[in-house]
Amino acid sequence: MAIGTALMVGSAILGYSSSRRQAKADARYRRALQIQRNEHYLRMVKYQQELSDFQNKRYEFTAGSAKKDADQQYSTVLEQLGQRKKQAFDRIAQYEQKAYETIGRMNVSRESTAGNSVLAATQAALVKAARQVEITQDDYEGKIAQGNRQFNAIQAQAANRINAAMPSPLQPLAPPDQLQGTYVPGTGDLMASVMGAVGSAYMAGGGEFL
Repeated sequence: MAIGTALMVGSAILGYSSSRRQAKADARYRRALQIQRNEHYLRMVKYQQELSDFQNKRYEFTAGSAKKDADQQYSTVLEQLGQRKKQAFDRIAQYEQKAYETIGRMNVSRESTAGNSVLAATQAALVKAARQVEITQDDYEGKIAQGNRQFNAIQAQAANRINAAMPSPLQPLAPPDQLQGTYVPGTGDLMASVMGAVGSAYMAGGGEFL
């Protein structure tokens, strides 16, 4: 082979080797980068799943705790209202009993008392008892209204606790972009480069190899 042709073929081989080395290095880099992106994506998916599990467990615990506390508070208020009701009914019974006893004593002494005086005293006793009963009923109704306000406050407090623990929506994760593969020159590319160099040398020599 002529010297000129040999130089051109050698240059083609060196160019092929350099391109192949560069292509391999680029392929290794892209492969490592793709692996890194995939691993990062999988770590983020795992983190989101763990975060979602934690939020769900915290929500379930908070909801259960809030319901338990609310039930206990409801029971306390109901017990207090029950005591108030019993006290109110006992007082009403006492007022009525006292009025009946007063009227009974007046009926016993009717013979020594003027009729109008007995009637007036009886009416006064009934009016007094009715007034005492009315006051007691008003007081008990006030306690019921207060209990209803307590129920509403307990319910609102429980709802606030549950809402505060509500799991927040997680942003969807986009899968990593897949990098394009790098073409690595092969034997066919080497042969094409050599043949091209030979052809160029032949043409440069005017139909002869330099």
